[in-house]
Amino acid sequence: MSSTYHRIYSVVDQIPPGQVTTYGQVGHVVGCPARQVGYAMAALESDSSVPWHRVINRRGLISARRDGLPDERQRRLLQAEGIAFSVSGVIDLACYSWRGPDWLFLAAEGMNPLPEIC
Repeated sequence: MSSTYHRIYSVVDQIPPGQVTTYGQVGHVVGCPARQVGYAMAALESDSSVPWHRVINRRGLISARRDGLPDERQRRLLQAEGIAFSVSGVIDLACYSWRGPDWLFLAAEGMNPLPEIC
């Protein structure tokens, strides 16, 4: 596993149940592109303990799998944590968005905080 993937997984491990973040937000914290975060999530084994299902796209949608279909397992896992979806399948990021890792984690790992949202 690359050191970047390790850093990505360590950030995703910080996301609590009932909250989500985007590929871009994880990338911002780690210092890599959102696409690389997506590759890291896709590289996880199916029995991984990393909460990959809490990472969604910037529009609040579950990204399509390689076969182009939405991931129903991801939706079920998020719903089990209390996350609601609109009729069109969108998660309200204003309601469920994670604010990022705490300062102690960021300082220890040498990572970037998420920008403050007004």
